[in-house]
Amino acid sequence: MKSLQITKMVSVFSKRSMLACMMAGGMLSLNSCDNKNLEPSQPSAFNPVPGEIINDNSVQLDEIAKALAVSMGDESVRTLIKTEALKKFDGDFDILYQNIDDKNVGGKTLNAVLNENGSKSGAARTASISQIAAQMPLLNISVPVNIEKWNTGSFEPLVVVQPNIKDESKLKLIKAYDKNGKVHMLDAQKAPDFPVVVVGFNERNEIVNGKITMKKGLVLTKNGENQKQVEYEIISDDGGGNGGGGGNGGGSCTAPYFSGVVLKGYNSGNLSAIESWFNGGPEIRMTCAYTNQSGNSVNIFGQTQGNLHNPDRSWVNNTWWNLNDYLFNWQQSYGDMATFVLWEEDYGTFINLPITVKGKFYGVEISSTFTINLSDDNEWIGSFPVYREDFCNNKVFGNNSLYFRLGY
Repeated sequence: MKSLQITKMVSVFSKRSMLACMMAGGMLSLNSCDNKNLEPSQPSAFNPVPGEIINDNSVQLDEIAKALAVSMGDESVRTLIKTEALKKFDGDFDILYQNIDDKNVGGKTLNAVLNENGSKSGAARTASISQIAAQMPLLNISVPVNIEKWNTGSFEPLVVVQPNIKDESKLKLIKAYDKNGKVHMLDAQKAPDFPVVVVGFNERNEIVNGKITMKKGLVLTKNGENQKQVEYEIISDDGGGNGGGGGNGGGSCTAPYFSGVVLKGYNSGNLSAIESWFNGGPEIRMTCAYTNQSGNSVNIFGQTQGNLHNPDRSWVNNTWWNLNDYLFNWQQSYGDMATFVLWEEDYGTFINLPITVKGKFYGVEISSTFTINLSDDNEWIGSFPVYREDFCNNKVFGNNSLYFRLGY
């Protein structure tokens, strides 16, 4: 396939869903919680916005969110959700619904409680909760922010419906329900200072051969000051976009041939541009390739689906998440240039996407096409050329949505 220009590939990602409608009036302040003793009071400044649908989700997902919102009036349900979310089974505060649907809450299964409360929520029922959940194997419940503040004995959180939008940076407001079924609009770009529960789809698991399995990559969790690496099971991905960019800082120096290249860290100056707060921590994918002297693209690491890093939001949000991950040895056959490609992975339909990668030999730059696999809902970060003669420890590459540093 002939090489595609970067500007053309960017257009793939610019053609994304826009907001269905905008708020008719100014948005009221939604962060009026009292955080005394790290315990927010029940929010009182939420005003329902009748008829304003900012993003449209499946009717079934909406039904589950409403039923769970009514159930937030039950302390045993709240305790279950917090307890399970804190287990961070996939590295984030996620819970696969199928893992807790038969858990006991007040003498009944969670599924039975949601079925009962679904009838009270006023939602137009299309099926029972168990029937709906059976159609959504990756149905997920999460507590993406402020879970440590949640006193389940008194605080009844709102339940957010995960928005169905491809470009999260365009989203201004998101829909949430309270236990009385009222609709509240929250700021989609700024996280609230109180805990919320989110109903959506799990981004860190996949259906492989009819079974749910964690995606191949790394989940890094903190145990005190230590970081623990957990190898994921196998997955096959697909997906789409393209970008551009460069680096700055660190001066000029040349990495010797055969030196080991390491990823030293990530830092985001605008994390919500690639992963909104209601989706929890980002799923960062990186792959690297170069064009050889025959004009063919050669992957160095990451293959078509990219290496995966799953940090907590606080680890990369306007701060450096320091790593020292070995990537590859820069062989003489690679020439003097390689292209690093990054994206943030979201739940969606997977596609194959050709991108332009560059190489450089004896001062001459050449390019070719390399195909990566990603979801059409992924947030594109960019493709970034790295020159061997301009390769310094702590040199910064990337853009404001996600910077990265390399070393050798």
